[in-house]
Amino acid sequence: MVPPGSLYFYLSYAKVPPAFGRPFERRDGLVHTFFTDLSASVGRLARGGSPQVGLYDGVLDPGADERAAVRRGLGRAEVLVPLCSARYARSDWTAWERRCFAKRVELAHADPADRIKPVLWLPGEDAEQFGLRGLDDDVPRYKELGLGVLCHAGRLDHAYRTIVDRVADRIVRTAERAPIGPSEVPEVAADSPVGPAGAAVLIAVHPAAGTTAEQWAPYSGAPHDSIAEHARGVARRLDLTAAVVTMPGAVRLWQRRPAVLLIDAGLAADPDRREQLAGVLRALPRWVLPLVIADRDRPAEARQLRARLDALGAGSALPVADHAGALAEFLPGLLTQARSRYLHDMPRRYPKKPRLATAEPRRRPTRDEPR
Repeated sequence: MVPPGSLYFYLSYAKVPPAFGRPFERRDGLVHTFFTDLSASVGRLARGGSPQVGLYDGVLDPGADERAAVRRGLGRAEVLVPLCSARYARSDWTAWERRCFAKRVELAHADPADRIKPVLWLPGEDAEQFGLRGLDDDVPRYKELGLGVLCHAGRLDHAYRTIVDRVADRIVRTAERAPIGPSEVPEVAADSPVGPAGAAVLIAVHPAAGTTAEQWAPYSGAPHDSIAEHARGVARRLDLTAAVVTMPGAVRLWQRRPAVLLIDAGLAADPDRREQLAGVLRALPRWVLPLVIADRDRPAEARQLRARLDALGAGSALPVADHAGALAEFLPGLLTQARSRYLHDMPRRYPKKPRLATAEPRRRPTRDEPR
């Protein structure tokens, strides 16, 4: 058995942004199915009957500070299980997870290579760089299709069950042979902040007067330093580089970048800034998506803001996030939809370049002319 507070494994995977026009699902259905099946298989093999054997970000509190919660999970895990694919290989977030876990294992005088058990989720050269470690012995469909496809085929698929049980056996053997126990995950260098010109998406903030983007943290008891930084963290989990910008300068910047505009519901009490906001909303490009940030302890603010903006011709159907969980549900979909809209509309915004010369139309010779 493993020490108290330890987990047998942490599941690392790359999130797939939703397709254009599709709602964001916090949990990837196939990843969650595999996590459930793997947890059940580990639970059957583990000694001591631990009530929780594994963790992944799909079972975290949606209002949690995801980066901090993931670090705590990595600090409890005996084994890291990466779901390898081409997207996983390119992901900055999953690379950060692996670096954090490997550094913690090294500080415990253990071998990271022994405690990272990669699984081929979707085949490809980038995915297979992590190594199959013999899981594909006598199961050719695993190497050919990847476990993600086998999982989609159904839990009763023999190849799928075989691989799940083999991964579970390796996790339990490693975790119980020489457990390292829970420990602090050391600080690992994060991605460097980018400016608006280098960002894939902008986080535009419009707080009430007297509040800066860094100070704006409206949810009482929420763990985030600020709304802007939380939004930037959500973008990072989707492997989108994001820059935080403020009004009114954001208006110029989002002409050439997709953006999510976070609006303080407290603007309902500020006539001047409210009228300025109405003008901005009336002229928003299609790839800038607004979200009202309210506090559910003061629900009247959001209603008043929407009603007054509607009276100014700026529309009343603005979505409202009135607690940290709602913000976590809204943001991924808004970020990916804004970027999809921008990439879809961008070619129309650039006029075609004039041709340097126009070729003369070719004339076919008549029958009497020499060819």
